[in-house]
Amino acid sequence: EYVVEEIEELVVKHGAKHIIVFDDLFLAKKQRLDRIHEILNDRGLLDSVCFTVSARANLVSEPIVQALANMKGRTLTIGFESASPRVLEFLGKDGVTPDRIFQTLDLCRKYGLKIDPSFIIGSPCETREDLMATFSLITDNMDLFTAVVIGPLIVLPGTPIWDYAMSKNLIDLENLSGIVLEPE
Repeated sequence: EYVVEEIEELVVKHGAKHIIVFDDLFLAKKQRLDRIHEILNDRGLLDSVCFTVSARANLVSEPIVQALANMKGRTLTIGFESASPRVLEFLGKDGVTPDRIFQTLDLCRKYGLKIDPSFIIGSPCETREDLMATFSLITDNMDLFTAVVIGPLIVLPGTPIWDYAMSKNLIDLENLSGIVLEPE
């Protein structure tokens, strides 16, 4: 109810036609998504607004994508990170696999959603073949993408990758060089 009240305020008071939801757990519970859809419909707001929604790749399923499409979801912003299972494992992307990524692509095609994916390059374990697999995933699916973000792996304190980089003496704490790792 609270989420719909905020959406209604944006639409009615401010004339919003497109709302971007930056909460990557917004789609985590289908029952909640269905309830938001129901209330939007009851208040006559479904034809007034469409949505771009952030999502975690491991939470995307057919019922979720269908529910989002019914709610006039237009685009998923999602961190695919890599097409390499080895790189995904290194990055600690539990539940994200190339198969899961391709399932998400297929579901978005089926229900007419676009995707704004992001990818990380420069993991220490990443090979040319890994990069080419990611590049192929991107080029083979440009029909679905409205924007693609490709960024370097940034090593942040308190993360397992920071610990890895420190254990390999890859970061100079005096000037923070090494914060973006060079592939081996």
